[in-house]
Amino acid sequence: SGSSSDGELMLQEAAGGRCTKLVEHIQRFREFAFLNHEAIRKIIKKFDKRFQMDFSRAVGLPNTADLLVNERDICTWLLDPAQHVLRLMQAMVQCQHGTPGRPLRQCNFWD
Repeated sequence: SGSSSDGELMLQEAAGGRCTKLVEHIQRFREFAFLNHEAIRKIIKKFDKRFQMDFSRAVGLPNTADLLVNERDICTWLLDPAQHVLRLMQAMVQCQHGTPGRPLRQCNFWD
């Protein structure tokens, strides 16, 4: 049943495309979090300069600052696992295509 395996391969490739998009979205989210962190730092620095004070020492940072997601958190909890799944899916598609040099045991996880 060649058409059945062709259909499965198309589904796997489509899932790989969606996984690729997910990785791209997470990377943009990580960049957004980094830019927000830098913006907060620069705003506080400008405030300190304009009013000749040390904001973080005199007023303290709001409690929500402790809850901000940082770049490392995004990598650890979202990006690294998504990239790992993407690599697995790409390896699976390569195995389905019969790409030489890929041990078959790497694909057994998906069977």
